[in-house]
Amino acid sequence: MLYQRVYDDLRAAIESGEIPIGSTLPRESVLRDKYEVSSITIRRALSMLRDDGFVRRRPRVGTTVIAQSPQQVSPASKDPVVALIMTSFNDAFGTRIVEGVLDRAQDRAHIMLMRTGGDTKKEREAIKRALGTGARGLILLPSSSQMIDSSVLKLVSAEYPLTIIDRRYDSIPVAAVTSDHMNAGIQATTCLIEAGHRHIALFGASRSLTSNADRHRGWVAAHAINDVALDESLACDQITSTTPGNAGTRKDDIKRIGSFLRNHPEVTSAVACEFAIAVLLEEALANLGKSIPRDLSLVCFDEQPFETLGSTLQLTHIAQQQEEIGARALDVTLQQIDSGATADKIVLPTTLVPGDSVRPI
Repeated sequence: MLYQRVYDDLRAAIESGEIPIGSTLPRESVLRDKYEVSSITIRRALSMLRDDGFVRRRPRVGTTVIAQSPQQVSPASKDPVVALIMTSFNDAFGTRIVEGVLDRAQDRAHIMLMRTGGDTKKEREAIKRALGTGARGLILLPSSSQMIDSSVLKLVSAEYPLTIIDRRYDSIPVAAVTSDHMNAGIQATTCLIEAGHRHIALFGASRSLTSNADRHRGWVAAHAINDVALDESLACDQITSTTPGNAGTRKDDIKRIGSFLRNHPEVTSAVACEFAIAVLLEEALANLGKSIPRDLSLVCFDEQPFETLGSTLQLTHIAQQQEEIGARALDVTLQQIDSGATADKIVLPTTLVPGDSVRPI
């Protein structure tokens, strides 16, 4: 591995006295040019030297040699810094992922939490900031599934410890932890089919995100599995306001949903691909003088925060193992820090939680 070669070379120079105690290692740019590797590779090699007690990073001075042989480093100082970069998080989705990471990190790692708001530029800046502050690994919820930013590709090519959450990059050799979104779509749709519904709408955001695309595939598959005719025109994947970084407004989405329902009076039930979309759907129904489940049965994704929807209605929903996603993501990242990069893909099952929002017909 490239970082191991840089580490071995610098360590040999320190142990031989070629780079004596008290001297400063060459600047990152000099080392990068010398070894013809990326900055990420150099930083990882320097982090390994710090962990072994050979060097210490001093602000405005550089990386200074403090020992000619490996030193016992206190356990607290050996816990690696792992950056957790999220697009956003709230009670319905994300907060429990963060909690899962933090709980698992106790006595194992220091967590640096950053939020990008779905902005690719902010994501790039967050990655740069994490690397600049010495993060040894990174857990990332990317802004996009279609366009993989160059900063992420550089991490992969440098074999930097990186774990993707809630996204699927089949063609990229990178570790990932995600829910089984396709099977979740099957679960949600089958629940409505078993309640007697045959005209089932699907409300979601753009299928450019693999989670949304997989839920759509599950909606399609459930019709085939249950021998129910599929009307693709009942898929409304133009909801924009719930996606971080999107300029769409709630008002526009509520209007869009209302128009869709008026144009499809045959619809008796729906799958909402996010809890926030379920809230929009309820408001659109209220504007039409309708309600859940009297006029429309509903299954949504993720748990219902208590303070929303303004009623005691408990939505039938798909529950993801959010804490486990966070915990497993940290496990995989720490494993990579210890043993090298991996491209393991971990897919966690989901659970259908019955509520009051599905009416048999």
